Amino acid sequence: MRQNPHATYQEVVDKLRSRYGYQQQQEKFRVELRHRRRKQGESLQELAEEVEKLVSLAYPQAGTPTRDILGETPSSIVWTLSSCR
Repeated sequence: MRQNPHATYQEVVDKLRSRYGYQQQQEKFRVELRHRRRKQGESLQELAEEVEKLVSLAYPQAGTPTRDILGETPSSIVWTLSSCR
């Protein structure tokens, strides 16, 4: 960036992504999402919010309908989670 103080927005974004590992972060969030479990004392609402956040971070290019599908929890899992208090 020091070389070009008049860099475009896209150049700045590309530079930051290459420096801070944008692709690696997506993979990290995908792994977190894959292994995410309900924590003791965590409400279903809190779990759902965390899953929604992880889906957005893991798949930022996906549109809202796709992210909604990825973040869905099958009803059998919801039943299992609600019965394991």
